[in-house]
Amino acid sequence: MKKLLFTALILTGVISSGWSQAEYFNRKVGQIKDANNANQANIAGPPETVSPQAPAKPAAPATTLHMPAGALPSVSPDQMKVIEQLTGDFSALKAGEGMTAEKTANIIKDLQSLSKVGLKPTKEMLTGLATNLGKALAEKVLPAAQIKSLCGCISGIMNSSVLPGAKATALVTRAETILKGQGISAEATSGVTKSLTDIANFMQKGKSELYK
Repeated sequence: MKKLLFTALILTGVISSGWSQAEYFNRKVGQIKDANNANQANIAGPPETVSPQAPAKPAAPATTLHMPAGALPSVSPDQMKVIEQLTGDFSALKAGEGMTAEKTANIIKDLQSLSKVGLKPTKEMLTGLATNLGKALAEKVLPAAQIKSLCGCISGIMNSSVLPGAKATALVTRAETILKGQGISAEATSGVTKSLTDIANFMQKGKSELYK
């Protein structure tokens, strides 16, 4: 009896010891797994954050001459510079002041530079246009935007041999409308309109010879 009791106690101790070792082993395995997970997290570093994309900047507005749709031929950067110079010449004119020989010469020079096609108006035509523009713009100071639109019309007319006749006429009408709308007298407006019409007609008549 004592022998059986002793054997049972030994077995109980062995089993308890086995369970304790199993628990110890499981705890160790769990600790190792936790340590490995922590190390991998440290190596990987903190999760990446995606910065919100900055909104795209709007494109710079193109230079606008406020012309009738499709009426103005394409304007090169060089022509735009001349238009700016001509705008400056006209903006420098003051109401009540007459045209000096120097001012007239500067305007004629800029008008000549505007012409970029093979056919060019005569010096006489440009002198008449410069004189009439000087008279008209000496009556009243026009807003810069209107002067620039007027110069855009003139640029188109100076190169109107590449345009249909109807579009060249539309440019002349637009220039006339600008002057009338700004309160320039009928006489002065008529002089500018006639000069521009003469140039437009000259460019249209010479078109067939230029493009034969």
